[in-house]
Amino acid sequence: MLSVLFAAKKKILQMIVCGDNMDKYNYRKEMIKDIKEYITDNPVGLDDNDILTDYYNWEEYWSDTLWGEDCITGNGPDGYDTEEKCQEYVATNLDLYFEAANEYDDFPNGGTPWIYNNPAKHMDATIRCYLLGECVASAIEELENDGTPTYRKTTTD
Repeated sequence: MLSVLFAAKKKILQMIVCGDNMDKYNYRKEMIKDIKEYITDNPVGLDDNDILTDYYNWEEYWSDTLWGEDCITGNGPDGYDTEEKCQEYVATNLDLYFEAANEYDDFPNGGTPWIYNNPAKHMDATIRCYLLGECVASAIEELENDGTPTYRKTTTD
């Protein structure tokens, strides 16, 4: 019963917000691009405080590191983008938002995130955090396949 209600609510909201003409924003593609850029621009040295002693692997390290990065998840004070842009991203991905919100039990007061000051930014960050582990794994795999290291080799003298 609840899933039918969510499906109907999702479809109505999607029709109201974006109509049938809006192209679907590809969260996975954009996040993988952003993560690859971040890793390439912020390489970690193997001797940087013995980083892997606290992490199982690079995927775990980067997932943990990027969780609070606005430029990746929007899970910080500024968000990933403007409220208006986030509305566009989320409007074509309400199914993904409801999937993520269900995973995180992110239905405040038993309802929707409209109670927040920036509801679309909140919904956008929820989706990005939900996809983070999957996208980090894909980004690392793509970087390694391209021959780009996910860390820099350092020497200790």
